[in-house]
Amino acid sequence: MKKHILMLVYALGIGAHSLSAQTIVAYENNIKTTYEISNLTSGCLVNSDSIIISGNWTNADLKKLYDANKKWATISPIKKFDMSAATFSDNITSGFVDFFSNNQKLESIVMPTSPVTVAVNLEGTFSFLYTGPSVLDLSMFKNVTNYTSTFNGSTAFKTIILPSEINNKPISLSSTFSCNYLENIINLDKLTNVISWEETFYNAYSLKEIHIGSDVYNLSGNAVKKTFSSYGNPLVFLCDTATTVPNGWKDYHIFVLPINNIEVNGNASLDSYGKLTLPTITTTPTYCALTDKIFRVSNETLRHTPTITLTTICPKVALDINSELV
Repeated sequence: MKKHILMLVYALGIGAHSLSAQTIVAYENNIKTTYEISNLTSGCLVNSDSIIISGNWTNADLKKLYDANKKWATISPIKKFDMSAATFSDNITSGFVDFFSNNQKLESIVMPTSPVTVAVNLEGTFSFLYTGPSVLDLSMFKNVTNYTSTFNGSTAFKTIILPSEINNKPISLSSTFSCNYLENIINLDKLTNVISWEETFYNAYSLKEIHIGSDVYNLSGNAVKKTFSSYGNPLVFLCDTATTVPNGWKDYHIFVLPINNIEVNGNASLDSYGKLTLPTITTTPTYCALTDKIFRVSNETLRHTPTITLTTICPKVALDINSELV
């Protein structure tokens, strides 16, 4: 009889991980309080300095949790948010929208341990964070549907790691990486169907390289408006299918486009308008160690760097020249 009762319990999902109840553990001045989702009231967690959530969460649950912390932006002392033991059972269409936005003291965000495979909207989620981890790893979020303003205005992050899986959904990167101190974006080239680059890197003047995996040639107007910062000088590597720079980007920085099966020999030069003239192209390709492609620098503009070597412009290129462009 006991065996049959135990089987019934599991059949109903009681105690099963996939249906585990949501638990919120909050610390305030080292005093621990445990809540269930049904016990949360508006603003009840506003004085917590650490919050740990576990169990299985829905979009509605996250919105209720957000409401319990809705004053984070102005007075909350929270320093740590831990969702390592949380799982998510339905599409998070709005539960993470602006979730951490404007937090003044947050130092640590612990991401889920289990992969999050449901669709997740991260619009504004980490925007205007003035403190926080220098490295933000979002690789566990496997199905992000929106990155609009996700990190906009934040000064906390130096490196952002996106999921490593190819994401070919139509997705907006409007104002996404407009962060003053951001230096690295990992896996940006896995986003292969970006429909808006409006102000994507607008204040990101600390970026050294930008690797784009989406074809941007057919985009125009607001979709490519003010994409890059007017300061800084990142190398912008366009996708493998790119043959030219979009009209909306021609006044920005240095672009690198792929050219296969060629080798460049001789000298290159810049005219008074900043146009790069490539030397004679010959036959047998020479491939470099890091890639099976050879790249050339865009003819569009080098106005921000009037004197530079080709090896500096594009370290992945196999070239026979080292002379400076003057």
